Amino acid sequence: AASSLFLLADCVRRVNTLAMSFLSTFDATTAVGNFLSLKCNTLEEGYRAAVVSGCLALSVHLVVSQCLKLCGRKALSKDTGFVAHQVVALGYMVALFGVGGLEWWSGAGRVGSAEGRLFDGNPTSRWLAAITFGQMVAWDIPCGFGLVPSMSGDKIMVGHHVIMAFVAWVGMYSLPSYYYLFFFGFCELSSIPLVFVDFFHPKRFAQLAEESALLKTFNEVNRLVFAGLFIAVRACYFPYVYATMLIPDILDVYTTPSGQTNAALLWSIAFSATSLTLLQLYWAGLIGQQILKMLGGKKEDPKTD
Repeated sequence: AASSLFLLADCVRRVNTLAMSFLSTFDATTAVGNFLSLKCNTLEEGYRAAVVSGCLALSVHLVVSQCLKLCGRKALSKDTGFVAHQVVALGYMVALFGVGGLEWWSGAGRVGSAEGRLFDGNPTSRWLAAITFGQMVAWDIPCGFGLVPSMSGDKIMVGHHVIMAFVAWVGMYSLPSYYYLFFFGFCELSSIPLVFVDFFHPKRFAQLAEESALLKTFNEVNRLVFAGLFIAVRACYFPYVYATMLIPDILDVYTTPSGQTNAALLWSIAFSATSLTLLQLYWAGLIGQQILKMLGGKKEDPKTD
């Protein structure tokens, strides 16, 4: 316990030193370049990309929300904050999957050893972690704490985002491993249709889909696509990567010198990955219940679904 506290204190000291140095030399043009490069080779580049990511997410959210209040459709004006959230979320999910997910699927970043997969720095992984950390801290977590009032009170989702922010910080700061291509990249494939599922949920803007035959068809097809992708990616592939790749690699390197040096970090990643895996399975169970309701001809209950 004493060694863990010492490691934490040393980590905080190093972060504070780096943060002060970073702020004193921050250049907006360089930061935007780091964000647009889709790769971060150093921690400093990751910090700059994270700052741009957070500022961009929050700024777009506020601009979209305000525009909808001034000139949006009346149906959307009841919750412009949520609409703005979905717009920003869609953009980030497409970007994360397009950059990290496709690299994971192609196998371009894969290395041969467990130690290499965990400890070799992957520039794309650091970029994924950096932009995720920036938008989580500056925008997504604040949305759950009141920036979007209708999103407040979802403790499970806020907890999920806090864990994601921690894992993102680890990936940006010290462990931009190969596995970020999957967990922060490929997994977002199933989140893309979720944006529209949430938007047309009975508690949100279901009436818009009912008013248009095209939107109604899109919503029905999208719901099926989402359910299929979530089960395939989050309920099956996610636990598979966790149980047969990530955890075995952590156990393999744990007894090595580099593993012992980073023991606390490996334990924190294992705990976070386990928590997120259980959460995926919990959500998959809820989706399974919805599928059974649909097959049984039952309508959604907006109070519980």
